[in-house]
Amino acid sequence: MKNKLQFHQLFFKQFDENYYEIIDPYKFSNPQLIYLNKNLIDDLQLDFSQFNHPNIAKILAGSSIHESSRPIAIAYAGHQFGNFVSQLGDGRAILLGEIIDKKNQFYDLQLKGSGPTKFSRRGDGFATLASAIRELIIGESLHYLNVPTTRILSLSLTNSPVFREVVNHGAVMSRLLFSQLRVGSFEYLASRHDKVGLQKLVDFAVDRHYLVIKNSTNKVLEFFAKVVENQAILIAKWQSLGFIHGVMNTDNMSIAGQSLDFGPCAFLDEYDDKKVFSAIDKYGRYSFGNQPKIAQWNLWILLNSLALIFDDHQQGLVILDKFITQYENNYYKLMSQKLGFKNKIVKELVDDFLKILKKNHADYTKSFRDLSANLLDENSPIINCEDYKIWFKNWQQKIGENYGFGNNNLAKIAKEMNEINPLIIARNHLVEEVILASNSLDFKPLERLLKALESPFGNIDEENIEKNLPIEDFALPPTTKQKVYQTFCNT
Repeated sequence: MKNKLQFHQLFFKQFDENYYEIIDPYKFSNPQLIYLNKNLIDDLQLDFSQFNHPNIAKILAGSSIHESSRPIAIAYAGHQFGNFVSQLGDGRAILLGEIIDKKNQFYDLQLKGSGPTKFSRRGDGFATLASAIRELIIGESLHYLNVPTTRILSLSLTNSPVFREVVNHGAVMSRLLFSQLRVGSFEYLASRHDKVGLQKLVDFAVDRHYLVIKNSTNKVLEFFAKVVENQAILIAKWQSLGFIHGVMNTDNMSIAGQSLDFGPCAFLDEYDDKKVFSAIDKYGRYSFGNQPKIAQWNLWILLNSLALIFDDHQQGLVILDKFITQYENNYYKLMSQKLGFKNKIVKELVDDFLKILKKNHADYTKSFRDLSANLLDENSPIINCEDYKIWFKNWQQKIGENYGFGNNNLAKIAKEMNEINPLIIARNHLVEEVILASNSLDFKPLERLLKALESPFGNIDEENIEKNLPIEDFALPPTTKQKVYQTFCNT
């Protein structure tokens, strides 16, 4: 039994109107639905049968308001590149309301690119097609790589231009989130010394995300501990996959442990812990290797905000200090699995392998994927250098000691490695090619890439991809001419 589309309005009832603005989305005269995430609809068991195609397009583009919806834009603050900004908020986004899936899980359904709000800070509130395409692709890629993430439910052309450096196609997305709450939400109330509102926000967050601590006598600190734990898990997954968020401002950090707000994000090609893709990150604050430290810094900001409503700040610092240990435990567990060790942590093997990748400018994703083939055929080294050959012999020996040296065991280990090391990621050059085609209103490349990303570990139904674009085209690293050195928000 599918759920009828129904919006619940729990959030805005908790707070006064300083925290939000009741506002209707901009009514585009002729929105054109170009993408509807049918897999997501099936996952949530939502029933859209009550709408015909044009009506879906209007509701999911904001041109028509569902009878159960009361749209709002929400305020938050944030540290942007380390500098505090007291008034941010949904400048190009509007919350239609909360929906419930078949498992009684709440989600926020939000429009992005839906026009200006009082939080727009002189912006026009609209979004370019390029930014929408990037967010769609990255969200779907992370989802199928088993990383908690926001996802795009629909994407519509507004058929209205958006003016940036050049004239762009306008787009509006409908996006599903575990919730709107981010570190900046708590900063907003704390910076205004609103103890009552801050406690309400914690209570709301616990009810939505962490019911297990609902009756705790120390709810604020236990809530903080849960956020720390979930963030450690999320960042470990990012690092294991070579994913760079790009702009880890506190207003872009979800308290639910979910990847949020994709702008100049990218996946590594060659391994480099100092790699930065974002054109706006001039000093490498949000470089790949710095992401765990930045996450901990953001959590420190959250702790300082929560300090307004609890007394034991020292205990909060003890919880915060656990972040790096929790992160490293999660990270090295994942990385050891990528090297074929299911129940053993091999930190030294991991670190030494990454050093070899960096020294030889080796492709991160492909190198891990090719290890399983090298395990079965030691005469096909993935990197032709002495350091790698020494490392390989050491790795091979430890694999044998752990699982046995028989060919059957090696084949099983190689298979398990291929189930955690992706063959297909949203490679930067593919994303840029899709954006370029979409700017000419050719969405076939987008369809093909999204289909490939559904099967990142290689279990792909090749019949569903056009025969003139085989699976290898999605898996290969970029050529020199294809390499992308910088990514842009494109909003």
